[in-house]
Amino acid sequence: MELRKTFNEDAANYDRYRPDYPREMMDEIAAYAHLGAGSTALEMGPGTGQATQAVLETSCRVTAAELGENLANFLAQKFAHCPSLEVRQGDFMQLSLPQGSYDLFFSGTAFHWLPRAQALARVKSLLKPGGTAALFWNHPFPALAQPALFQEMQAAYRRHRPGSAVPTPFSKESCAVWQDALAAAGYVQVETRLFHRVRRMDAAAYRGLLNTYSDHRSMETAAREGLERDLSRAVDAHGGVLEIADTVDLYLARSPW
Repeated sequence: MELRKTFNEDAANYDRYRPDYPREMMDEIAAYAHLGAGSTALEMGPGTGQATQAVLETSCRVTAAELGENLANFLAQKFAHCPSLEVRQGDFMQLSLPQGSYDLFFSGTAFHWLPRAQALARVKSLLKPGGTAALFWNHPFPALAQPALFQEMQAAYRRHRPGSAVPTPFSKESCAVWQDALAAAGYVQVETRLFHRVRRMDAAAYRGLLNTYSDHRSMETAAREGLERDLSRAVDAHGGVLEIADTVDLYLARSPW
């Protein structure tokens, strides 16, 4: 199975444990795009609506393109009370969507699954002149401020998933990749912003979160279960609370007029 399709396997778990996005960031997107009643937005890879809710709250009409059938069905049921949301199930690159029709395109922790140049060109063709593209990713760093716990967690990874990269904090320099890609694709007024927060969870919640990650779900069963067991023991041995430091990088840009 393609890694990007693993998210579809357990939509309820995904909805329970995947975090939403900082309200401050979502408000900045809405302000940049001048969203309001009568605005139209297109979302790629909504999952179960971690970013969708905030855009709907602007009175904007949202079309959400979701690859996973289970996720799409879950999203449609979750927002069944909201007639301003249309859920389209399928590959964003292949769905039939109206050209030059959207005030905003947005995608949270999903756009990297697409072929970059082709996807940016497609988004530009779907936006109105001057329309906004908003791309953003959450980069979680477990136990950043808990060094002893961090070391125990890394030891668990060495035992059960040898060769795993040791996490490093997301840096401002890493933003150049998407800044440059947007500029090369012909977007204008490209801006980048970083947002930070800390989430706290117990071992059971962290196991649930891990099972929303494609690389974790794709592990061999015995190795995955062993890793979850050892990570849980490490968290419990250090007070039962894991702190996850999130960095969310946001890229805003406009389609040319």
